[in-house]
Formats: sequence, structure tokens, C-alpha cells
Amino acid sequence: MTRLISVRRSLAALAVTPVLLTGLVACGGDDDGGSTATDPAATSGSPAPSDSPAPAAGGLEAGDSVEPADFADRMAAGFASMTTAHATMSGDLGSRMHGEGDVDYGGDSPSSAMTVTGMMGAGDTDVRLIDGVMYLNLGQLSKGKFWKIDLNDPKSPFGSLGSQLDVKSSVELLEKGMTSVEYVGAEDGLDHFAATVDPSALLDAMGPEASSGASTLPKSLDYDIWLDDDNRVNKLSFTMGKLGTLEMTLSDFGKDVTIEAPPADQVTDMPDMFSSPGDPAV
Repeated sequence: MTRLISVRRSLAALAVTPVLLTGLVACGGDDDGGSTATDPAATSGSPAPSDSPAPAAGGLEAGDSVEPADFADRMAAGFASMTTAHATMSGDLGSRMHGEGDVDYGGDSPSSAMTVTGMMGAGDTDVRLIDGVMYLNLGQLSKGKFWKIDLNDPKSPFGSLGSQLDVKSSVELLEKGMTSVEYVGAEDGLDHFAATVDPSALLDAMGPEASSGASTLPKSLDYDIWLDDDNRVNKLSFTMGKLGTLEMTLSDFGKDVTIEAPPADQVTDMPDMFSSPGDPAV
């Protein structure tokens, strides 16, 4: 039982990592978005090639190797230039999922609001992140209420990930796990990079509770990341072998968004049976 919990906790941590790195939970610059309410599912998830900026690979040619530290610097610079964005997510981590919503990088920590289908076997799930707290409305499973999950709580399904809710920590975390980065080439106006990540090193950096299940995971993870001329992540995909895949996109940078925590009378604590690390919420 302990081994199973460790494996599931590791999977939860690895699933959250690309979320952090694609801006759903990453800090950026000062917010220049307005206060107009928006429908998270109303806009397209990926930019049309004709609207994409020209690549800025800095003289790199297809097949060139890139130092992980240099690539991490590129990503950090890109996140620093972001304000708001529209995000999409799709993949299979034990079950098929699709999500769409918005991100606001203003304040001390970012906020996000997404509607996700397929999470924990539920239908449409309302997922919000406000000040390091995640709110999940799983419909009938949560009795129409929002479960409240403090990402700083080591007993949460994500472990204690609150300390990684800033771009510096997130990019440093990925850098510690990256063993190689290659420039694949220019595609549809974006720079395509492929990175290989050692999950053991990644989980070691997350702490002993996350790393305890590393032996059951693939020896390497494959990331594909597309950056624009401002080094902003426009698309990221990641493969965990037979364990699953995840793809995310960011678009509509600088759009007006309004993201708010649900009313207090709609919020309840996650039941103990779900709040253990053995039940990842992604």
C-alpha cells in the first residue's frame, strides 16, 4: 500500500510540473490585463501559424545541442514577459483529460481558472488556483461544492508544491532534471526544442516524499517545447512512456481576464479519503 501511494504521489508531482512550467501556476511580469470577465472556454487554445512571431533561436541550427542552464534562462525570460494568457491542456494520465481556461500572472502568485473534462473520472470540473490554494468542483463527486486544497500542505494530493509556485523555482526544478536539450528547428514561426529529463533527479529536487516512488517511473521523460520570439512557451508536450502523455498550449497573451475564488458558502475541505497522496487530483 505504501509503495502504491508513493508511486501515485510521484505521478501527481510529475503531472503538476509541466503545469507549473507552462504558466498555469507560474509567476510573470506586472499584470497589464484588465478586469473584464471572460469565459474560459470561449477562445482558441493555440495560435494560428500566420499569427505566430518569427523564431529567435539566436543562430541555432536544427540538431544543435543547448545547455540546460541556457535553455532554462530562455524560459525564465519568457515567463518574465508574460502577463495573462489563455491555456489549454489535453492528455492521458490514467484517463483522458481536456482542459481550457485563463491565467493571470499579477500579484505575488498567479491565478488560473480552467474547466477540465475527465479529471478523477468526473465530467466537467471547475479548477481554480488563487494565492496557492486550489479549488476543485467535481460536480456530484464533490456534491456541487469546491474542495479546497492548500498546495503548501504536504498531505495534499500534490505534496508540498506551494514552494514551487514561482517561475524561478519552477524553471530551476526542470533544469535540475534536464540531461539534454536539442534545438529541433523552426516550426510555424516558433522554435521547437526537445528536452530529456531524468525523473529521479526531478523528484529528488521535490523532496523525499516525491522521490520515494522514482524507481517505478521511466528512466527518462521526453519534453517538446515551442517558444516564440519572446521565449514564451506557446506549446509543451511531455511523455512518460506507458504511464501517459500531456500537452499544453498558451495563447492570447495579455488578454483581459477575471479570476476569482468561489464564494465561501460554496467551499468545503477535501474529504480525508481523497486528500491522501494516493489520489492525485490531476
